[in-house]
Amino acid sequence: MVFVKDATDLRFIGLNRAGEELLGYSREEVIGKTDYELFPKEQADLFTERNQAVVRDRVRIEIPEEPVLTRFNGTRILHTTKIPICGNDGTPKYILGISSDITEKMRAEEALSRATRKLGFLNAITFTDIQNALFSLSGFLELEKQIPADEKTRTYRDKQTRIIQSISDALQFTRNYQELGINPPAWQDVSRAFLLGISHIDMTGLSRTMQLDRLEIYADPLLERVFEALAGNVLHHAGTATGIRLWYRETPEGLMLVFEDNGAGIPKAMKEKIFERRYVGKKGVGLFLSREILSITGITIRETGTEGAGARFEMMVPKGMYRFSKES
Repeated sequence: MVFVKDATDLRFIGLNRAGEELLGYSREEVIGKTDYELFPKEQADLFTERNQAVVRDRVRIEIPEEPVLTRFNGTRILHTTKIPICGNDGTPKYILGISSDITEKMRAEEALSRATRKLGFLNAITFTDIQNALFSLSGFLELEKQIPADEKTRTYRDKQTRIIQSISDALQFTRNYQELGINPPAWQDVSRAFLLGISHIDMTGLSRTMQLDRLEIYADPLLERVFEALAGNVLHHAGTATGIRLWYRETPEGLMLVFEDNGAGIPKAMKEKIFERRYVGKKGVGLFLSREILSITGITIRETGTEGAGARFEMMVPKGMYRFSKES
């Protein structure tokens, strides 16, 4: 919907066909009228207040969600932008308004949110039931192991134990994965996310260096789990490492966030395989899930270190997805 109002008395002087269809009034019925002649007083008061602010301050105003009572379609939610149109003397003569109907979009988002919450609740119940069954099964198997058995029976018992552990590991991985994308992305302080991530593991013996300058990136709330996985990878696979470093540099494509260690490094043939699902370790969320977490907001990750000189993970953050907070 596009409409124009007189900046002096705030009466409509123009309305396009989309506006007619949305509001349910013809152009002739709207032109010359004020908001008070078309909408309930409470809404008209709000529209008038915003119109006056556009004229008074001579600024563009954006209203992300604006309820409007229409003639035939009930209340619709609009995303509206209002702009002052000034004369040669700089005085506002008109107000130009552009509105998009976002009602269905908001309803779809609300329905998706409800479905996601219900699915999460169902998953939690299912996980609990399976884990309880696994716990009982494991207990009975341990009791069975106390009964004397021949070599073939002991082999079968060992295989059952490994299967139980495999199911338990798969459940833990799925529990971590199901949280991905449930909560919307947000601006996150990278230093804080990093410190929270490594707080879950024992970093004794590893020095830590951060060069981040109050860097914030727009990412899934599970960002700290990415740093937990990266640091855990050092502990589990880089036994000779004595330190880790997290730093950044800006590039023409965006910002490169680098996590590196001074361990043995990763063989060239393994650089991409470490991100595959089957290489997820028994602890942490794994590098596979780290890539998925980052990809929610378009951040990519790859390993570019040199074997024998340490691992180096480069996370490329697109332009617009990073910023630097002001000092408090």
